[in-house]
Amino acid sequence: MRVNSLGDIIEEVIKTPENKDKVDILRRNDHPGLRSILLLAFNDFEWVLSKGTPRYTPCPHLDCEGVLYNELKRIYLFLKDGNDDLEPARREVLFIQLLESVTPSDARLLLDLKDKKIPNKIHIEIVEEAFPGLLNIVKCGQSAPPSPIKETMTRSEKTKLKWADPVWRARQIEIFKKRVYKKKEEKEVIHE
Repeated sequence: MRVNSLGDIIEEVIKTPENKDKVDILRRNDHPGLRSILLLAFNDFEWVLSKGTPRYTPCPHLDCEGVLYNELKRIYLFLKDGNDDLEPARREVLFIQLLESVTPSDARLLLDLKDKKIPNKIHIEIVEEAFPGLLNIVKCGQSAPPSPIKETMTRSEKTKLKWADPVWRARQIEIFKKRVYKKKEEKEVIHE
């Protein structure tokens, strides 16, 4: 079965005229990578890259649709507080290498994410309807609903439900930040 690139999925959603069809496309292609892209698009992450499109050569390979799914783990390098020790020139080079390793549609998606253009193309209501609670954060004083996870569910079903839980998602973001800061502290100890 052919894997759709994240850029192709987002482009299909943008080109589809009916909101119901857009929601169906998002749900049909549900994956933690797609959810991560939507979180990057609709949250206030600050990219520490120069504005505009850098000069890069699009990937000539025809079978690199799944590369961005794997490379999402390196996106923190391009976000504020992700890795402050990384030199700006090196960060730009890494970003260009990332753009050159993914499909052209994925490269356009990354550039749109960096320049905050996705929210202008996909409405937040569509994302909320497709993945309820993905973009919501529990407000102070509110309690999260009880977990609907059951013992008989598959691992992927459990993961999808966990990502829909704003408390779990916020906890995962905190764990991610701690890992980033821990790596930063380890580097400082090594340099001393």
